[in-house]
This record gives sequence, structure tokens and C-alpha cells, in this order.
Amino acid sequence: ESLFKNIIGIIFTVFISFLVLHGFTSHALDGISIKTAKFALKSYVPILGSYLSDGVGLILVSTNIIKNAVGVSGLFVVFFIIIKPIIQILLVSISLKLISAFLEPLSSNSSKLTYDLSKSFSMLNVCLIAIGFMSIISISILLSVSNIV
Repeated sequence: ESLFKNIIGIIFTVFISFLVLHGFTSHALDGISIKTAKFALKSYVPILGSYLSDGVGLILVSTNIIKNAVGVSGLFVVFFIIIKPIIQILLVSISLKLISAFLEPLSSNSSKLTYDLSKSFSMLNVCLIAIGFMSIISISILLSVSNIV
């Protein structure tokens, strides 16, 4: 059980660290490349360059608004997809603990087995919560990273 908790903690830390570092660097690089492209359009295209450059800015702002709306709804969808199995596994774990309490006077081996099984379901619930949390953090970081304009 302790090894399981340590492995989950290490995986969670590495994943979040990678996302945060990747988010910081890609945001700066994307902003620089967009400004460079707009400057190149404005400077090197003779007549329509400034209009195209302003159009690129307008398109980026429009896609940013659409991305934020879809991203926020995506966060809610992920939350509602994850919450149902979490509640179901939690109820199964609590049920197994109650069954273990009722079996204790009859047979200690059966009681211990059902209690250990409930602990396994609790570990499964921890994994599911961690995966859901990482999914929500990934979507949030993607939303914040892509605010270029």
C-alpha cells in the first residue's frame, strides 16, 4: 500500500512538472512566432500586408474565444464523466466494509478478505481521482497556454 502511494505520488509529480514546464516555454515561443509572422506579413507583402496582418490578429482572437468556450465545457464534461465511477467505487468500498463488519463474528478470514478487498477498491478510487485531476489540470494548462494574443 505504501509503495502504491509512493508510485502514484511520483507519477503525479512528474506529470504536473512536465506540463507546467512545457506550458511556460511553449507560450513564450508561440507569442514570438506570431509576432514575427505578423511583422513579416506587414513588411514584405506590398499592398495587402497590413490588412492581412490585422486579419491574422482577428482570427487569433476569434479562435481564442471559441477555444475558451470549448475548453470550459470540456472541463465540466471531464468532471461529470469522472464523478460517476468515483461515487460507484466509493459505494462498493463502503458496502464491502459493512459486509466485513457483519462477517466478523462469523468468520475472521472472510471478514479480513472483504476488508482487504474494500482497501483495494479504495486504491482504485485513488487512481481514478488522480487520473481525473490530471485530465482537468491538462485541459486547464492547455487553455492558459494557448492565450497567445
